[in-house]
Amino acid sequence: DAALKTNVVAIDNALSKVEAIRGVSYDWNADGVALGLGTDKQIGVIAQELQQVLPNCVKEESTGVLSVDSDNLIWYLTNAVKQQQALIDNLTARLTALEGNK
Repeated sequence: DAALKTNVVAIDNALSKVEAIRGVSYDWNADGVALGLGTDKQIGVIAQELQQVLPNCVKEESTGVLSVDSDNLIWYLTNAVKQQQALIDNLTARLTALEGNK
């Protein structure tokens, strides 16, 4: 709610930040399995790598293990899609203008 917020600033450069995130597939090691995280193949990121790009999207659990704060990450992804769409719209307009000059 806007009534509860102050110092509101748009997320800038979200696209370049998202481009710097490395998505991976992985299996949990023995420690992860012991924590009950399962044995299925996983898709995600390495929290330490994400922390270098978007530190507010990583949290430290009570065990000292890092995890991804997906709630924060989604807003970077949202703004990255919006920035990418603006680029697409700009390129589409330029292409349309070029085709109109033929």
